[in-house]
Amino acid sequence: MRDGGRLIVRFAPASLLRQTVPWWLSRKYDVRLVDNYGQRIDASGEAEPAGGGQSYRVSMEPQLRAAFLELTTHDRRVPWWRTLPLALMVVFVLLSAAASWTLRRQMREVASAEDRWRTEAAWRHAIENSLTVGLRGCDTEGRLVHVNRAFCDLVGFAPEQLLGQLPPMPYWLPEVEENSMQRHRRNMAGKAPREGYEARLRRADGVTIDVMIFDAPLMDAHERHMGWMGSFVDITAHKRSQERERHQLETLGNQARLTTLGEVASALAHQLNQPLAALAGYNAGVLRSLERLGFHDAVVLDALRRATEQVAEAGRIVQRIRGFLTRHAPQPEHCHIDDIVQRALTLLRPDLRHRGIQVEMLMPRGLPSVLADPVLVEQVLINLLRNAADALAEATRPQVRVTASLAGTRFVRVDVDDNGSGLGGRGIDELAAPFHSTKPNGMGMGLAICRSIIEAHHGALEAGSSALGGARLSFTLPVDTHESEI
Repeated sequence: MRDGGRLIVRFAPASLLRQTVPWWLSRKYDVRLVDNYGQRIDASGEAEPAGGGQSYRVSMEPQLRAAFLELTTHDRRVPWWRTLPLALMVVFVLLSAAASWTLRRQMREVASAEDRWRTEAAWRHAIENSLTVGLRGCDTEGRLVHVNRAFCDLVGFAPEQLLGQLPPMPYWLPEVEENSMQRHRRNMAGKAPREGYEARLRRADGVTIDVMIFDAPLMDAHERHMGWMGSFVDITAHKRSQERERHQLETLGNQARLTTLGEVASALAHQLNQPLAALAGYNAGVLRSLERLGFHDAVVLDALRRATEQVAEAGRIVQRIRGFLTRHAPQPEHCHIDDIVQRALTLLRPDLRHRGIQVEMLMPRGLPSVLADPVLVEQVLINLLRNAADALAEATRPQVRVTASLAGTRFVRVDVDDNGSGLGGRGIDELAAPFHSTKPNGMGMGLAICRSIIEAHHGALEAGSSALGGARLSFTLPVDTHESEI
């Protein structure tokens, strides 16, 4: 085009706006093309925008002089039913947030409560384990639902062996199971004595123990009765202590009576010496007088001589017993046990024959001599033979056997057996206790004195069952080592 000429271009504003304005801009704004006076040249939307919208005017310089691009926001009215879901969503979010905060708070409180409960349970468990008192809980049916360590140690059973058990319990004594069941029913009825009660239990190892039991009702959080809680206190040592004290008192009383009896026996032995001496003198005088007069009846003279010997023997016995009771040591000497047994049987044979008792003596040859006081040992053997004879009062074919044997290399053993009713499970400690007697008119001192005599000789007195079916009482005496060395 030549200089000074003009180029006139004609365009359609509506087409220009439709082709150049983006869709997203025209959706949000009403786009108009206006001049300097605000007159609309063309628009992409409504002819006149609704009031209330905001307008923005942009100059089109230098492309178009005296032209402006005006953007006006749409003032669209949204129906209320379209905004309701959003409001509900907002309310739901707020409620969810509030519920989450409340739930989190409750979870913290529950966690704190659980921690406190665990701590309290740990404290209670530690306290229960530190107790020496056994605790056991049972429900209203008597089923064991709780035991502590002290209770398990007390009865010797593991918790899994006890929990869930119903009466009869494994720690009840079988011989008193019915009484234990009656006591259990009484406790379940709420009639357990408040001051407690004593009972005997059997541990898993079979040992019997004495316990003191205190029962109390077990209530839940709503004060409903749900069972019973019992505490078990082991009083076995206390009972044994009481038994020892009682035994000591009895022993002191027996010692006092023994002392008195010893004094009486010593005085009696002293008083018997004179009549025995007089009797020996009279007998010897009669014997000499008859011999001077020429009396030659052998039976009478032999009887007088034997009477003199028995009086002398009685004097020796009284002297030895008096010496023993006055705490003088026995007078041991070298003697043979078969001679002592023979003398004792000789003295008792008429009485044994009168009772119809068959006596058997088994004395093996070659037994070594013993170091003992023959008079005291003879009295021991006489006492054992008399006891055996008394025990055979109701036997159909009474029999007594006296046997001597070598016990090891240091002792000789003498056994007195019978076929009577036996000892009834009694041991030598019970039989030889002072003032203990199985005879209606017995003093209970025979075996006690026999045991003292044998122990004074460093031997032992024993009791047991006999091969004949009755009782066996035995004693041992030390071998005379000096003679065996020679």
